[in-house]
Amino acid sequence: MKPKPDKKHLQILSPWIIIGAVVVLLPIVLIMALNTIQLQRSSAFQLLTEKGQALIRSFEAGTQTVMIEQYWGWAHLQRLLTATASQPDIAYIMLTDTKGQVLAHSDPKQIGSMYNLEIDLNSLVKDNTTLTHIRPTADGEQIFEVIKHFTPFEVGNRMGMGMGMRRGHMMMHRWYWPEDAPRKPSSDQALVIFIGLKTGAIIEAQQRDVRHIIIMAAILFLVGIAGVALIFLTHNYKLAKSSLSKVKAFSDQVVKQMPLGLIAWNEDGRVVAVNRVARELLELEQADPVGSPVTNVLPDKLLAIVNQNPRFLGRLDQDLEWSGKDKEVALQVTGAPLFESGVHRGYVCLLKDLSEVTALRRQVERHKRLATMGRLAAGVAHEIRNPLSSIKGFATYFKERCNQEDQNSRIADLMIQEVDRLNRVVTQLLEFSRPVQVSPRSVELEGQLSDSIQLITERAKRQGVTLKLECPQQEQVVLDPDLLKQVLLNLYLNALDAMPSGGQLTVNASLDKDRSKLMLEITDTGEGMEANMVSKVFDPYFTTKSGGTGLGLAIVHNIVEAHNGRISLESWPGGGSRVKICLPLQKEPR
Repeated sequence: MKPKPDKKHLQILSPWIIIGAVVVLLPIVLIMALNTIQLQRSSAFQLLTEKGQALIRSFEAGTQTVMIEQYWGWAHLQRLLTATASQPDIAYIMLTDTKGQVLAHSDPKQIGSMYNLEIDLNSLVKDNTTLTHIRPTADGEQIFEVIKHFTPFEVGNRMGMGMGMRRGHMMMHRWYWPEDAPRKPSSDQALVIFIGLKTGAIIEAQQRDVRHIIIMAAILFLVGIAGVALIFLTHNYKLAKSSLSKVKAFSDQVVKQMPLGLIAWNEDGRVVAVNRVARELLELEQADPVGSPVTNVLPDKLLAIVNQNPRFLGRLDQDLEWSGKDKEVALQVTGAPLFESGVHRGYVCLLKDLSEVTALRRQVERHKRLATMGRLAAGVAHEIRNPLSSIKGFATYFKERCNQEDQNSRIADLMIQEVDRLNRVVTQLLEFSRPVQVSPRSVELEGQLSDSIQLITERAKRQGVTLKLECPQQEQVVLDPDLLKQVLLNLYLNALDAMPSGGQLTVNASLDKDRSKLMLEITDTGEGMEANMVSKVFDPYFTTKSGGTGLGLAIVHNIVEAHNGRISLESWPGGGSRVKICLPLQKEPR
């Protein structure tokens, strides 16, 4: 019965896996490559921005140095600007006013022209921010511009030039823009500096990096495809290797946890699987019967059914009963063959415990029988009671007419006694057939039980029976005290009848942990009874006493059932009896 590995786990790598890997990895690699390219581009522009800002600061500092040494002139500004712009990666440096008029330029030909730029220079000066953008040229090149408010005097103040610097600031227009300057700003115009940086080398480096990134992305993509393929191949290998153990573990768990009993054996008649429920139902002594012959495991009755149809060619569905060690066992047996690739490999039996179902069926039948008997008893009781009254009246009349020493008087007494006894039987019949009406109220449990025991105290003394009560003190419960007293009195009287030569009667009462049920135990040390009689004590008209009616315990059973409770009897021949009652407590009536 060994399952074969699934062939689909051993097949080569499916093309759909490759397609899926491409669909998953390709977007990831592309996104990573694009992010890397964008990051490098941003880094390059950041470097250009920092370089432009550094040039602006150095130009402002150079301007301050010249201002300290000598009076300022336009020629000095132009020379400093031309010298700074002579570096190979600088395209130009220029100064404009906020209207865009070029005041100074590294190319003197541009002085006086208007620099067209869709930027609000007044806002730039006001916010004192640095702007950057890429400006295309006529020959197709791209210039990276850094634009900032030109403030050499603020640099001077930060350098601590003192009073001389403040005086120079007041004379700015005369120092900066002498009469011989080509262009001069108006007194209310601020200066803006433009740094133009060449991007050819950076663009070329970016192109090299892009080619390198594309190559690395392709390599990474191919490595990813290979890795995915290797993972799936390894997974398939491990899956094929572990499929048998997984199937076995899963089947073991299913067999172990299922609520039905299961026993299976192979074509050689050896047990290959048996769960805990099956061991309990079949009362197997072996802890693990796996490997044993099935003929040594199955009970004789079940084995006979199997032998009638050894290959289970058809579905087996049959009820079975046999006597276990401690109880009668009722089972529903379902069997079927096991096949693998059309080859017969073994057999399996499912066992369902029908003991509770059988007990419920018997209880339903008993209730039907009792209901029929109750209706019959009620009709008979009503028909008998009226003639009984007449018979008792005539017997009393004849007794009064006869001498007490006369035999007729004794016969009349006997007639009256028998009529009274028959009347009691009829009364019990009516009580048994009448539906029980429960009227719960709150009572003290200890006082209720003490009152019930008080009713039999005198008789117990005469018989030499010791009475013992075990009960929680000052415990309030909600139940019908009259019906409870009737139940207890019937049980007490039966216990006293079982102890004619003395003994002990113990009444134990307790509440469960939720305080929702009352547990009562009435134990005597009397004669007890046989096991075959215990199951019949609650049936009507069953009695072991010569003068009993057989209705007392039947009425007790009806009262307990009316409370939705349970009652059971345990008895040992010569060792006494114990009655257990479980009564759900009612809620406090409003």
